[in-house]
Amino acid sequence: MSTNSNPQVGDVAVYTITVENKGNVNLNTLTLNDTFVGLAGATISLDSGPVFLSSSNGSSEGNLLVGEVATYVASYTISQDAVDSGGFRNTAVGSARNPGSSSVDISDQSDDGGDAGNHVAAEPTDVIISENLVIEATKTATITDNDSDGVVSLNDRIDYTILVQNKSNVTLDNISVSDDLTDISGTTSMVLDTGPSFSSSNEGSPFGILKPNEIATFVGTYIIRQADVDAGGVSNQVSVTASSPADQVIYDLSDDDDDFDENTEDDRTETPIIRTPGIEITKTSTITDEGDGITGLGDTITYTIIAENTGNLNLASVTLEDELITVNGDALTLTTTPTFVTSSLGSDQGLLKVNETAEYTA
Repeated sequence: MSTNSNPQVGDVAVYTITVENKGNVNLNTLTLNDTFVGLAGATISLDSGPVFLSSSNGSSEGNLLVGEVATYVASYTISQDAVDSGGFRNTAVGSARNPGSSSVDISDQSDDGGDAGNHVAAEPTDVIISENLVIEATKTATITDNDSDGVVSLNDRIDYTILVQNKSNVTLDNISVSDDLTDISGTTSMVLDTGPSFSSSNEGSPFGILKPNEIATFVGTYIIRQADVDAGGVSNQVSVTASSPADQVIYDLSDDDDDFDENTEDDRTETPIIRTPGIEITKTSTITDEGDGITGLGDTITYTIIAENTGNLNLASVTLEDELITVNGDALTLTTTPTFVTSSLGSDQGLLKVNETAEYTA
């Protein structure tokens, strides 16, 4: 075996099988019947052997003098099936005949030598391979700029790519991906528009299964809503679970694959959105003449005030403060203060959606 403390794929197990004649008669027609299987039942086979190597007194293969020891060898290159089975078991049964006999007179099952040479009972020779379980998920985001404005904004699409890698030494199954999508502050939960759905794996495994070091790709999409702009962005993370051949469940939270953000493990994938509030006020006036045909005492000035939301955020608590003075700077008081009339997108007084206008009169 290799020097690895836990055997791995590609290591070679070399078996040495010794058969000793402990009787008082010579034996002949010696045969070995070898049974080789994964510890959890996997079907595996020796690479070679058992092959006769030598005997201590020079007897030919199949013959043993009293007290003589015959040596056989066999080998096995560890496969993934053996690792997934938790290791492998080898048992040899030696059978032989007495001189002049036409049938098997004696047989014995191999011992693993763990009793320090005292042949207490037959025991199979087991090689145990421990599960080293690690699964890792990363999630990255790219933007499809649907309005071609060059910035992350309303109605742009976030395209998520989730990579799930099996870093264990065993094949994993029952792989599931659960998505957690919130605003960037984590206070409001949302749901992806599509996904996360399985796309492919780099070694061809179907959905739900990953070989060691294999990577599965999942994808999902989300269209940015106004609430996301108002919140300043979107935060997303997936949790991944999987089961080992020994039915151990492992778990990981996705990382954003950005170690330059000073958070190198399991940090959420964030898509910030620049918030740009803006409002523009226009004010026009019309004169209602009291009848003398000139603007003067007793005429009524009606002001129309338009407030427009020119930013990318919905606005609340919109209020107007009006200042009325003479051309000389003396303070005047409106007969009626600015009164809300209507809004172009149906918002109530004090609220303005993006690109909405509200009309007031005074």
